[in-house]
Amino acid sequence: MKHLLTFSILIYSLCSIEAQTLGSWNCLDFNGTTSQVVVPNQPSLNPSTAVTVEAWISADVWATSIFQGSIVAHDTWGTQSEGWALRTGANGSLSFVIALNNNGSWYEAQSTPQMLTNKWYHVAGTYDGTTVRIYINGKQVGTWTQAGTITTSNVDMKIGNFPGPGSNRYFDGKIDEVRVWNTALSQNTIKEYMCQYINPNHPNYSGLLAYYNFDLAAGSIVNDLSGNANDGLISGATWGASGAALGDESAFLYPTGWTGKDLSLSHANGDSMNVSGVTGNPDGIHLYRVDNHPNYQTTPPGVIQFLDNRYWGVYLVGGTNPHYNLKYNYAGYQYNGAKTDLNLNYRTDNSDMTWDGLTTINDTIQTTLLKSTASQGEFILGTNDVLTDFNLVSPVHSTIVTLQGNASQTIPFIWNSSSVGGTSSPKYKCHIDYDTSSFNSPLRSYQSSGSGVDTTKAVTYQDMASLMMQLKLEYGDTLHARWTAEALTGPLARFANAPFDIDIVRDVISTDAIYLFFINLPVNDDTLKAVEDGTDLEIFNWSRAKSSIGNELTYEIQIAGHSGNFNNPIAVFPSDNNGTDTLVSISHADLATILKGLNLQSGQVFRFKWRAKAEIASLQSYSID
Repeated sequence: MKHLLTFSILIYSLCSIEAQTLGSWNCLDFNGTTSQVVVPNQPSLNPSTAVTVEAWISADVWATSIFQGSIVAHDTWGTQSEGWALRTGANGSLSFVIALNNNGSWYEAQSTPQMLTNKWYHVAGTYDGTTVRIYINGKQVGTWTQAGTITTSNVDMKIGNFPGPGSNRYFDGKIDEVRVWNTALSQNTIKEYMCQYINPNHPNYSGLLAYYNFDLAAGSIVNDLSGNANDGLISGATWGASGAALGDESAFLYPTGWTGKDLSLSHANGDSMNVSGVTGNPDGIHLYRVDNHPNYQTTPPGVIQFLDNRYWGVYLVGGTNPHYNLKYNYAGYQYNGAKTDLNLNYRTDNSDMTWDGLTTINDTIQTTLLKSTASQGEFILGTNDVLTDFNLVSPVHSTIVTLQGNASQTIPFIWNSSSVGGTSSPKYKCHIDYDTSSFNSPLRSYQSSGSGVDTTKAVTYQDMASLMMQLKLEYGDTLHARWTAEALTGPLARFANAPFDIDIVRDVISTDAIYLFFINLPVNDDTLKAVEDGTDLEIFNWSRAKSSIGNELTYEIQIAGHSGNFNNPIAVFPSDNNGTDTLVSISHADLATILKGLNLQSGQVFRFKWRAKAEIASLQSYSID
C-alpha cells in the first residue's frame, strides 16, 4: 500500500487563447513559390455539416487563376473530391469551394476582382449545409446553393498552398489571423469580430476548430490557439509585422447612406473615439481599440511621450477616397498634466514603423481633440508635457543604516516633490535595489505614505530584516544598496535625478533572543512521497540560528495540516545528530505512518505545512518562513 504526502499543489489552467498585446502584431509572409504552413490532418479539421474559414490577407501578386492562390486549404481529389479551400487570384477575386458527399462534386462561390495588391483585407468563406457564401471585409460578394454534407479530406491542411496533388497553388503575400469554425458564421458575426481578437465571449467560440494569430514571431511552429492542438509547421514563410486592423474591442457601421451617421467606441475609463462626417461613400467603417502600447513607439518631432495605455484604429471598407472627422474625447484618460499639451498621432497600420503628428483642434473645455478629413489608420494620444525634476533628501548618499533588532524601528525615506503641467501632483514610489543595479527589478518597491501622495516612506526594520534574510545575509552582514523615488501620473513616470547609495547592516540584538532564521527545503508546493516500508529519505533543512547568549542551539521540526496550526502539530521530529544539526532526515515509512494515523487511504493527497524550532536555555524561536 502506498500513501502520498504532499505540499499544497497549485494547478494553473492555461487558456488556449494567448493574450495579444500589440494590436495585430505579427503575420507570416509567403513568397508565392515555396512557402507554406503544413497542419497535420485531424478529425477536428473535417466538419461535415457546416464550416467557416477566415483570414486577413495582403497580396504582393495575384495568382493568374482564382484557384491558384490558396489562403487556407484542406482540399484534394482522387477517387472523389474532398474538403474545402479559401483561395484567391484572378486580379483580386475570392473563391470558397466545398466538396459535397451527394455526388463528389465541387461547389464554389466566386467574386469579381475587388481587391488590390499591398492592401489588407479580411476574407471569409462559409457553408451552412445549403449555401456557400464568401465575404470581403464583411460584405457578401458571392454565393452558390447546393445542399449536402462536406466530404472528409484525407490530406493535411495548408496555409498559403494547396495540399492536394501537385501542391503548387502558392499564395504570394502576407496572411494573418486564420480561423476555422465548425459552423457557418453569420454576416453580422463576421463583421463584429473581423477587427477584434477571438476570445471566449465570441458567440460561436465552442465551434472554433483552429485559430492562428501568428504572434509568436519566432521558430518554425505556429500554435493553434483553439485548444485542438492543430499546430502547423512553417516551411519557407517568414515572420513580419502585420497590417491587419485588429484590437481588443471594435464597433462597425454599414449604413445605406452616411448622412447624419456616426460611429463611437469608448473605454471603461470614460475616454472615447468618434467618427462622423463621412465622405466618399464607403460600404462600412470599423473602429477598434488596442488596450496596450503599440509595437513601434518612436515619437514624432515635437511629441515628448505617447500616452500609450491604449490606442485606436479606423478601417474603411470600400468607397471612393473616403474620409471622416475624428474626435477623441480624453475626459476619462488618466492624465493629470496640462490638457493644452495633448495631441493625436497617426500611422497607417501596425506594420508602419513611423508615427506622424496630426494637426488637431484641442478643446480643453470639452476635453476633445478633433481631426478633420482623417484617413484610415491608427491613432495614439501624445503629450508635450513632462514630470518636473526632483531630488532625494534622506537618507543621504553613503548613509549607513543599522538595524538593531527593534521591530518598531523605521528608515524614513524622504524626497522633494515633482509636478506635471505646473500644478498637478503625482503619486510616488520608493525603490530599493543593489548598489550595482538600475531599478529594473528592485529588491523592494513601496508606495509612499498617504496612499502614494506624500513624499516620504517609512520602511520598517521587520521588512528590511525579512529582505536581508531572503538574500541570505546573516547578523553583522551588510547589504550594499541604493534607493530612489519615482513620480507617476497616469502613463507618465520620472525617477529622482540621482539615486543615493546606502549600506544596511543587520546588527546584533541587545536583549537575550534567538536571531531570526529561515527554512530552505522542502520549498512551498514541493511534493513528497510516503511509502509503507519505504527506506528512502526526505530531507528537511534550514539555516543555522544564532542567539545573543550562544550558538549551541538545538532544533526540531513541526508538521501541521495546511489549514491547521502548530499549537497541536500532527508530528514533531528532532533534528539529526541529537537535535544539533540543521536538518531532519525522515523516511518514507515514517511519513506513511503519519498518514495512516490520519485515516488516509492509498493515493490520497495530504496538504501540510512545516516549520523549524530553535532552542537554547529558556529561549526559543521559530523559522520565519
